[in-house]
Amino acid sequence: MVRLGARKPAQTLDRAKPEMIREQHMTNNSTTSVAKRGMLALVQQRRSYSMLHGPTHGEFGYTPAKVASVTRDGTVKAVTLADGRRVERRDWQFIEVDCRGLVANVDDVLARLVETEAGRPISWPIEYRDKAAALAAIKHAAGIAP
Repeated sequence: MVRLGARKPAQTLDRAKPEMIREQHMTNNSTTSVAKRGMLALVQQRRSYSMLHGPTHGEFGYTPAKVASVTRDGTVKAVTLADGRRVERRDWQFIEVDCRGLVANVDDVLARLVETEAGRPISWPIEYRDKAAALAAIKHAAGIAP
């Protein structure tokens, strides 16, 4: 006998399908964090190089940055790179923000992740080709054990 309005038993995580876990995670507002100004971000940018009379070749680069501007709902609008350049939302493919606040002093970490030339005052942020290498460099610069 089936009663109308009866609820189904709650699924546990070990019996739930992966699609259901993702849906629940995406719709659960209590676990979602929002970005704030001054947080550390890892920006994924796509670089396209065109060969002479040939197809274009796309690569992704990962650059550490600091959140500069946020919308009211917590979406990142712009970030500032270590050299002071501002990168807008249209310029990146994907962004990850340290919403948990693992990195306490973002400015010091960004200052350590800068390339300089010997004898020249020019510096620019390091762009990593691999996401794992970028995360490892950030953890090393912040003093967080990997």
